[in-house]
Amino acid sequence: MTEKNTAQKAHTIAVLFGLLAEYIDDFAPNSPLGEKIKLKSEEISPLADQMIDSVFSIKSVSQSTYINDLTHKVDTVIRKNFQQANK
Repeated sequence: MTEKNTAQKAHTIAVLFGLLAEYIDDFAPNSPLGEKIKLKSEEISPLADQMIDSVFSIKSVSQSTYINDLTHKVDTVIRKNFQQANK
């Protein structure tokens, strides 16, 4: 894998970890599956923080809204596709 591909994948993972952190508390907290997902997310949280920190250590990323913009775009695409699929 090239350095560029590695960087792109790191940014994708940072966005996904950001979405996980944002939504995990709302995910079926009283169900067995919800509890398992919460426990696993707590286990990977330190690694997610490291990944996000490494992406934000890039000056051009840390001085922009790049990751937030990507996170909002992914969230919007999921929401719109969900709405269309459930009409």
